[in-house]
Amino acid sequence: MDILRFIGTYWHDILVVLILLVSFGFAIKKWWPNWQAMSSAEKVAYVSRLLQNLIPIALGLVTDAEAQYGGGTGKIKRAYVIDELYSRIPDEFKPYVTEQNLDAILTKALDEAKVLWEENTQIKALIKGEY
Repeated sequence: MDILRFIGTYWHDILVVLILLVSFGFAIKKWWPNWQAMSSAEKVAYVSRLLQNLIPIALGLVTDAEAQYGGGTGKIKRAYVIDELYSRIPDEFKPYVTEQNLDAILTKALDEAKVLWEENTQIKALIKGEY
């Protein structure tokens, strides 16, 4: 009985919230790409953009791995970074991402990281454990 009284009292507020939720749902559906409707070229372009956007994330992961595991643990650091990168890829894109793609991202991020580590004394201290 209390529920009916609540609905009767606040029906206009409930209606506004429902309209906002439905509008928000339509906006997301329109904004989010329809993977099944995309052509092969659009899928390749979309996955390529996704992989390019993973490079800055990989840069942070490489730095974290270096600080966490130290020198001489390349295979462990590689496994950590690859696992973290793969977990951040949306499920619908995972079939199109290969280990070679992730290795290329890792290599590019590592090249950028080495330059960054030499230029930034705070990061260099973090990696060497002097923080």
